Amino acid sequence: MKAIIQIKDLSIDYVTRYGTTHAVNNVSFDIPEGKVTALVGESGCGKTTLATAILGICSGVISQGQIVYNGRDILSFSKEELRQFRWQEVSMVFQAAQSALNPVMKIKDQFIQTVREHRDVSVAEIIKRTRELLEYVRLDPDLVLRSYPHELSGGMKQRVMIALSLILDPKVVILDEPTTALDVITQSYIFEILAKINRDFGTTMLLCFSHL
Repeated sequence: MKAIIQIKDLSIDYVTRYGTTHAVNNVSFDIPEGKVTALVGESGCGKTTLATAILGICSGVISQGQIVYNGRDILSFSKEELRQFRWQEVSMVFQAAQSALNPVMKIKDQFIQTVREHRDVSVAEIIKRTRELLEYVRLDPDLVLRSYPHELSGGMKQRVMIALSLILDPKVVILDEPTTALDVITQSYIFEILAKINRDFGTTMLLCFSHL
């Protein structure tokens, strides 16, 4: 089975005035293409650090190892290559994604801004694709597009973030604690949607959990 991402002997440290914390220590594993992979560990074990390192936005110091995407080490990418890589090749739904949305921007404008940062596409095309994705994650596009984040429930905001992570058709989506702070019924709903995305689009997924 082909691995789309390979983590090889990766170590990541955080240096503070109190000393060095080893957040990730000699970790190696493969993420198979087109499959769903779960990364499970207690809070503080380095899951988020590793996930952000894959996206090239980790604030820690990568002291050794490689993160190989389709044969290329992400750690060797230039700033421009990383900018193109994020969202278009690999996107991420961050932990507490409900708080990741800009509170003073309507949902419509957040989709437009995300796409415009990477591609020269008309607003009409962006809205068309956004409406398709919102419907796909079982949201009412007319309601959501004109709303501010605070006007949506936690489950709705999480589905907005999932739709946003798909807006540039990435090959890989990383989801950090995708069901945190959601009730059991909404959690089940989110898992159904993620399974459908993987099945319909063949999107590779890395799900990070502190518990199952």
